[in-house]
Amino acid sequence: MHNKDYLEHLYKGYTTQHKNEYEFLFGKNSYPEIHYINGLPIHFNPNAKNILISLSGGADSSILTYMLCDYIEKNNYKTNVYCMTLVRFWKEKPWLEPMSTDVYNYLKNRFPNIIKEQIIGFLPPEFENVPLKALGKPELFTRLPEQAHCDVLITVDFQDYVMHKYKIDLSYTGTTMNPPFETEDEPKFRNQEHLIDNWEWVLSGPAVNPFGLLMKNFTMAQYHNYDLWDMLKLTRSCEGDVHIFGEEYRHNGKYPPECGHCFFCQEKQWALDNCKGFLLENL
Repeated sequence: MHNKDYLEHLYKGYTTQHKNEYEFLFGKNSYPEIHYINGLPIHFNPNAKNILISLSGGADSSILTYMLCDYIEKNNYKTNVYCMTLVRFWKEKPWLEPMSTDVYNYLKNRFPNIIKEQIIGFLPPEFENVPLKALGKPELFTRLPEQAHCDVLITVDFQDYVMHKYKIDLSYTGTTMNPPFETEDEPKFRNQEHLIDNWEWVLSGPAVNPFGLLMKNFTMAQYHNYDLWDMLKLTRSCEGDVHIFGEEYRHNGKYPPECGHCFFCQEKQWALDNCKGFLLENL
């Protein structure tokens, strides 16, 4: 699962069973083209006028944005890229929004003719940990994992609104599967047993999640491949809040260090330590 052979497994899954099921639902020849970017098969329409990327400011969504923009630039496609950011945990982690904007500005400076505006929404903290099952609407699980919380629903619904308003052809997210170790605070819906070979998690209608059946070691490999350590320093993957770093961070406008021990910090370190199989010289 950690090398080019697995990437070819994804391609075969996309172009056989999933393609047939998708075209049954959406019509013949509706399945998006598959383009290879650094060895990864990604669903992409070179004729798309506008695409949307959920840019949280984390390492995964940031590198996904870079990969797509770099591919558009190299092929001289006329595709505009809009970035969608949801403000989350604004009281306990006030640095998340400005850090996401730092990443957006980095990308905008690198791809000024491709990247358009950063569209900012809001996710109420009270809904972050409410299970979707608590809503009593089983029809939601036709498009969302049963293990998910309401934050996923709010994100998807806001994304649908943005797609309608900005006439988006395809929308992209950079969610990965969990690494092969367990922690108490891991997002359970990302566990491998729930997602492996779940092709709809990668492509459902116009929603594309290219990293959905990969782990974070693929995305960390891309920071090697593009030599983007300066951008990686701008990203944030830590779950620590003001209760860990100190109340002064509510108001001082500074960015705290990463805690190093939460699930997302452990995942990032594991990914850096296990990304060799996805380096370009090994593909």
